Amino acid sequence: MPSPPTAERPPCGAPVAALGRAGRWGAVALGAAGAALAALLLGPVLRRLRLRQRGASSSDAPPLPARRGHAAGATRRPLRELLGHERRGRWAVLAASGGPEAARAAQLAAHLARIAGPRAAGRAAAASSTSCGALRVPLTALERDQGRAELYVFGGRSNGEVSSAAQVLWPATGVVMMLQPMPTARCGCAAAAAHGRVYAIGGHSSGEDLDCVECFDCGAGCWADIPPPPMPSRRSFCAAAVVDGHIFVIGGAGVCGEELPTAERFSPGPLTQDGFWSTSPSMLHARFAGALASTGGALYACAGYLRGQCLRAAERLDVDAGGLGERWVDLPSMPTARFACASAAVRGAVLVCGGSSGWEPLGTVERFDPVAGAWEVLPARLQIARKWCAAAAVAGDLFVLGGFDGSRCVGQVERPLAGASPSSRPHGPELPDLAVPLECLSAAALCRHVAS
Repeated sequence: MPSPPTAERPPCGAPVAALGRAGRWGAVALGAAGAALAALLLGPVLRRLRLRQRGASSSDAPPLPARRGHAAGATRRPLRELLGHERRGRWAVLAASGGPEAARAAQLAAHLARIAGPRAAGRAAAASSTSCGALRVPLTALERDQGRAELYVFGGRSNGEVSSAAQVLWPATGVVMMLQPMPTARCGCAAAAAHGRVYAIGGHSSGEDLDCVECFDCGAGCWADIPPPPMPSRRSFCAAAVVDGHIFVIGGAGVCGEELPTAERFSPGPLTQDGFWSTSPSMLHARFAGALASTGGALYACAGYLRGQCLRAAERLDVDAGGLGERWVDLPSMPTARFACASAAVRGAVLVCGGSSGWEPLGTVERFDPVAGAWEVLPARLQIARKWCAAAAVAGDLFVLGGFDGSRCVGQVERPLAGASPSSRPHGPELPDLAVPLECLSAAALCRHVAS
């Protein structure tokens, strides 16, 4: 059959040609429509960026989120106070060459990102040369960081109350922001990131252990309306890790309070409601509140609590793509028995930090080298000894979040490896506290690539 005449298939340049035929007034109308659309999209952000004209009282300035260490309902600093002075009703020009002015610009950029989000803040900086001034550099960095590493923190417990809080931390810029709350409040759940999503798995809520799984879509910035399939078994204070896109969940406490040796695997599908669960080989040691990490295609389970005793036992599962021939093997025991600790894989080694000895919170950090097959106690320590904390690895560094120090919930985020060796010297901004201090929380790291 012959192809249709060329006239029936308008070329890609047809709209441009049509615009040329429409003449000068058509171009003016199209430009006005574009300007109106830009004003509609950027208006809310730019309104937060501009100070009111000279003579307005400080109470008229737009409010900011609570500063680090302040409660959510605490008095908020207006933008005018944060800048310290104003010139002709616009932002005072801040020095871009370092010093206290640049530090204040970075602080203001972080506050703006909490209000509008890093990407919206970065776009506002790129679009405005008068309202943003020297803020353009830190705001653009915030937008760029949105496409890099993110630490997601889910659930937990504070003052005996189970929380539905969801938070995200951008380590490269030191910004933490609250997300849409979890549909189900829970503590002692496991978190894992796979295929651009972060999953909250199991946990404890309203006096019962959970089997439900909820999925946070990082691209959409919200929880999926249709959740993934539930776990085959209910469990709380379990641990999770990812190998080749599959999420493994191990241990924890069952419906009768017994410590579990079982392990289950979730294989996510293209849609959040897709995917399926399968059974993996049971561990050699049942463990409650243990730790799990993955590196080199293998799972490493260690620490935990069993029959009234803290565990030093560690074991490895070499994951097979087909699930055939998988079995756990014993590893050398840890130097310190502990439970309620956190673990992550950093540069091919397994790090375990914090937790409880059964008597007090721990601040020590131990590392297992899979090649040497041996444990060592690192000279690095947590500044705040804590149990019921969470940990995740980002760009070859370890981040420890939240927990309980024996008297209160901890909101501080630490990098215990920073400065411990020449290859891990401190870099980047000071880490903020979590917006909500919690214990029995979970965390997962995700690296997303956003097109510029």
